[in-house]
Amino acid sequence: MNLPIFSDCCCPSQKPSQSARLRSAVCRWLVSGCMGLLLTCNGFSDIIFQADFKGSGFGTGGTQDLVTLGGRGLLKSVHNDASRITSEGSILTKPAMGTGSFLNWFLMVMGATGPGEAKSIVFTPDDAAHSWAAMAKIVGTQVFIDGGFDFFTRANKRDDSAIAWFRPLDVGDGKTQLRIDVSSVADSSREECLQLEVIGLGGVKGRVATKFPILVGSIYHLGASFSTDLHGNITAKLFGREGGGVLSEDSLLGTVTFQVDAAPYTKTSELLPSGEFMFGGGRYDSGNCEVNMDYALFRMYNSAPQTFAALPQ
Repeated sequence: MNLPIFSDCCCPSQKPSQSARLRSAVCRWLVSGCMGLLLTCNGFSDIIFQADFKGSGFGTGGTQDLVTLGGRGLLKSVHNDASRITSEGSILTKPAMGTGSFLNWFLMVMGATGPGEAKSIVFTPDDAAHSWAAMAKIVGTQVFIDGGFDFFTRANKRDDSAIAWFRPLDVGDGKTQLRIDVSSVADSSREECLQLEVIGLGGVKGRVATKFPILVGSIYHLGASFSTDLHGNITAKLFGREGGGVLSEDSLLGTVTFQVDAAPYTKTSELLPSGEFMFGGGRYDSGNCEVNMDYALFRMYNSAPQTFAALPQ
């Protein structure tokens, strides 16, 4: 690379002139600034897993597959005549939800004798680098979590009898692993809230809950990010907005900062699951209920996104 501004001081025996020293300082400032800019530009979050729900194919990233990047997907279907429960995931194109197709989850419960939970699809990442495990690691005595996820959803019919009727994501066991879940909950006034939880050995480590009802007929863009500073302070952010637009700080619903002691976890692979996980669904209580939900474009990231892109139109 040609750097002519050093030409006045290239000879070791020659004392640099004042103008040369000034030009040298300017050059160092420019190089430092450019390097900082490059680091900033390359500091965006990579998508490590993406499901576009383009078709019912199990998944190799093809044009008609459930998963476009990082793994495979399998639709779940349960028809239990004894307990009178029907739960089914399918791919639909109408009514439109952005461009292309989307995942639909239908649940019908007739006379259930107790609470339960059902999901619409199971995802299997290709490897740990495309899984939840890529977001968590042990640094010294602390657990670090860096990453995020987002998705789009629409309620066609909801179950008002179950508090946690909306639970699209619940990964990990909260014991040998951490557990991350997104769900609807009720506050002290029985108002519906959207909740993000990180659970570990001993209970809840971090929780965000804010009033955010999922209304029938509306499309919502929901997401969460996790970032950890050098001292092991994990900041979890919950984002949400009506419509399929971009999620940014303007869409921030709540934030919480917490720490997770690494002592109970002996292997990094135990922090978050690297294998299959369920998506799209919820809980039901005893009795009768019917739920019908749509989901589009589920994405996972290997660091905390500053923004989450809009649903393609």
